[in-house]
Amino acid sequence: MELNEKIFCTPQASFLLNFDPRAKILATLFLSLAVVFSVRLSFSAVLLALAFVLAFFCSVNFPRLFKMLLTVNLFLIFTWLTLPFSFSEINGNIHLFSSLYLDLNGFYFCLLTTLKVNATAVFLFVFTQGLDSATLASALQSLRVSPKLCTVFVMMCRHVIILIEEFICSLRALRLRTKHDSLSLTFVKRIKRNLKTYAFFIGSVLVQSANRAEKVRFAMLTRGYTYIFNPYLKLNWGIKESCLVVGSLIPFLSIIYLNVANS
Repeated sequence: MELNEKIFCTPQASFLLNFDPRAKILATLFLSLAVVFSVRLSFSAVLLALAFVLAFFCSVNFPRLFKMLLTVNLFLIFTWLTLPFSFSEINGNIHLFSSLYLDLNGFYFCLLTTLKVNATAVFLFVFTQGLDSATLASALQSLRVSPKLCTVFVMMCRHVIILIEEFICSLRALRLRTKHDSLSLTFVKRIKRNLKTYAFFIGSVLVQSANRAEKVRFAMLTRGYTYIFNPYLKLNWGIKESCLVVGSLIPFLSIIYLNVANS
């Protein structure tokens, strides 16, 4: 079983390629914490702009980046459809129609959440591009992270990638083998048939995933798993890595200072 799955694509030319992965992990951690502790829209907007500036200078694959951001923002649709609206007339709410009002506080928190999620996703994309899961796990282990947590991380990356591949292949086979007689069915019968088909389809994918996980467990017990992910990895910490970590600490400490000053 290969454990060197790429987390994101390898860029064409990036000054971060030769950096120690431990420095990338720490930089991602500090910048993500800066995003988490930013409580104003202006702070989050500045961090999002900083993330895109780093992405530009690191020569990332912007089509793939925007595709990832689109996937991430799909999970925020439900938040935008519910949180900004209210049925109560409170001072400051904007009346839309009938008994529906626009809650400005809900709209503010939705916008703040969207900025934070996108900034964190861009930082993660920039600093982990070109790295494989085994290298990241080895770097985490060198940072005194539990080997069991590192193993869970590696297995999760591998499992998600295989699950996506199986889902695409099974969906392609399903479309090829399904009868195209939708025009002869009523709308309700067509919906019921599609729901039943996709329920069996998703169930079979999950059952195959569980069987594979059990086989991987037996293989690890048989071969004597030693929690060594990349024995040939050489980690060299230099001046550039220290500068990267210090540079990522500046936004984090600045956000903490501004929050304390404005409290």
